[in-house]
Amino acid sequence: MNQSLMENSEAKNLSTIREELAALLRKTEELEKRISSLEADTRKETLPPGEPIDIMIDEVPFVVPNRRDELGIATKATAEELPAKKEKAAPAKVRAWMVDSPAAPLSNILSGIALKDRGIFINTLFREDPQLFIDTIGELNAMGNFAQAQTYIEQKFPEWNLDSDAVYRLMMAVRRKLN
Repeated sequence: MNQSLMENSEAKNLSTIREELAALLRKTEELEKRISSLEADTRKETLPPGEPIDIMIDEVPFVVPNRRDELGIATKATAEELPAKKEKAAPAKVRAWMVDSPAAPLSNILSGIALKDRGIFINTLFREDPQLFIDTIGELNAMGNFAQAQTYIEQKFPEWNLDSDAVYRLMMAVRRKLN
């Protein structure tokens, strides 16, 4: 009888967790729709390529970078500028996450990473190892400045594509903590 009560309690806990997950997924979908709507509205305005878009989600600032170049959406200006950019040799590559303005400062990097992004980061950047993700975020939180964090990531994860969207979102959260 005791085991039956435990199984019943576990079933209730599992049911509660599933309900909470479903609610979080619905909230995520709502937020994605709001972001898409806001992006559609801001696309109507003429923004220079690469200019970040600041929006508010539930009274929390969120920076959505302009992704025209990543998505291959060329405008006349960018199409004309491409040959000139290829001719110039830049000494060091400047990545978007190095220059885009981060949102409000954070006291903990993890608090600036959405639940959906945590899953993406774990699966794409941290070799499907949640503990590696947690340990890395802990080490980044303990660092004194962004340059240390950048060096740490480049050395510990040389396989990362530093121009990918996942790295961009992670590094913007790191900048919010360490800038």
